[in-house]
Amino acid sequence: MNKYSRDLPITLPILRKMNRDHTPRFSIIIPTLNEEGAIGSCLKALPKHDARFEIIVVDGGSTDRTREIVSEFGNVRCLNSPAGRGRQLNKGGHSAS
Repeated sequence: MNKYSRDLPITLPILRKMNRDHTPRFSIIIPTLNEEGAIGSCLKALPKHDARFEIIVVDGGSTDRTREIVSEFGNVRCLNSPAGRGRQLNKGGHSAS
């Protein structure tokens, strides 16, 4: 857990796009940096096996087990990025389908 996550409520940026059948598609982008203590419960709380959602974790160079924990969730894509919330969110947004 980083120094900010203790004090702030969890807010996840969500991109909205349309599927081919004109139903909304949402991309949930989660920037992480050494979040092994929180990422598992965060991902468990998100929708599973729902075609309307894609979950993208963008790791900023964690040195703990963050990426390992994310890899246990088959419905989640994990990308690497330089550290920095803005950089990580941009990388996730550019890779969203």
